[in-house]
Amino acid sequence: HQPLFSFGHGLSYTTFESSELDVAGTTATFSVTNTGEQEGATVAQLYLVGRNDESLRRLVGFERMELAPGETGTGHISIDPRLLAEWEENGWSMEGGLYRFALGDSADSLGAVVEVEYPASEWSD
Repeated sequence: HQPLFSFGHGLSYTTFESSELDVAGTTATFSVTNTGEQEGATVAQLYLVGRNDESLRRLVGFERMELAPGETGTGHISIDPRLLAEWEENGWSMEGGLYRFALGDSADSLGAVVEVEYPASEWSD
């Protein structure tokens, strides 16, 4: 069965378009433009959509933005490294390789994929 509304789905009186996603280390920056005729708010959601050969759909951060009609805002999301890793017996383990991220307004409405190379890492909290 398909859910009626996907994770993160919200309703608005206006429309938004996101662009210019850049992920550097554990920081993502992007632009969101209110393309409608009403002032409104949106929640930009950043997903980890792939790691090496593995396909994923893991929410790694979000930011709420309020914009006037035609206004473009810059968003910043800090990515918790634990969301890129897996918990193992003695702590966190992050596989090295190619990680893929996408920005959208719900889990089923994602934009272009950005790829980032990360080294392998292990740590404990």
